[in-house]
Amino acid sequence: MTGGLRLPEEAEAAAYFPGQEDQLHVHGYLWTGEKTAFDKESIRRPPPSVAPTATSPDEVQQRYREAVAEWRATDVPPIETALWLLKPRQLIQGTWDEPKKAAEWLGERLTEHAPRFASHHDQDPTRLTALTAYAAERLAQRGDCSLGFYLRGTLFLSMALVTCSPNHAESKLSCPFSEFPEGAVLLPHTSAAGSLGHVTCKTCKDLIAERNARRAHGDETGARAKDAALADHSRKHHTE
Repeated sequence: MTGGLRLPEEAEAAAYFPGQEDQLHVHGYLWTGEKTAFDKESIRRPPPSVAPTATSPDEVQQRYREAVAEWRATDVPPIETALWLLKPRQLIQGTWDEPKKAAEWLGERLTEHAPRFASHHDQDPTRLTALTAYAAERLAQRGDCSLGFYLRGTLFLSMALVTCSPNHAESKLSCPFSEFPEGAVLLPHTSAAGSLGHVTCKTCKDLIAERNARRAHGDETGARAKDAALADHSRKHHTE
């Protein structure tokens, strides 16, 4: 596998939904971790959509509940790009209401990580520019965009831009911020390290800022530790 675009939803993007143009926005996601973790389809694929029945054994129901909770909490990229919308909102790196702005963020992340790409071909500035332009075009058509690159060593970089409200591939998925309290304002992404746009919880803000700072300095171990702390805090305090 080489770095570059990974687009599981290659079908034509759906047409705009009348009356919802003003709701369209894009969420950005970024994950860096061991390639072995990314290759484990079992942790990337969501649990079966059919839950155990009320008459199922208690242990079966408990295992299913645990599987659902674990899948939603892990920051490993889901098997389908649109399913990022089911993940904790704290994993969102930025939110934009213009596809061009979202693509610009992607381009910035490509440039930032390019020196660490294992393939010299993937480091080519012309190629990075072309990927950024393709992402902008894809988003303008309401399509999602997902990219993956081998990094030096055993790490893998995954980035995704996911359209929302609605998503063309999974139109029934709601926005991760749809349950946020009234008054939480959608802010434009302005930080190269990741936006805190919708986040109102001070603890979440602090953890996200610390994670982004560590990731910006190449401390991936520290960044993942902050991600784990963020997921734990979210499960305890922001899960109904």
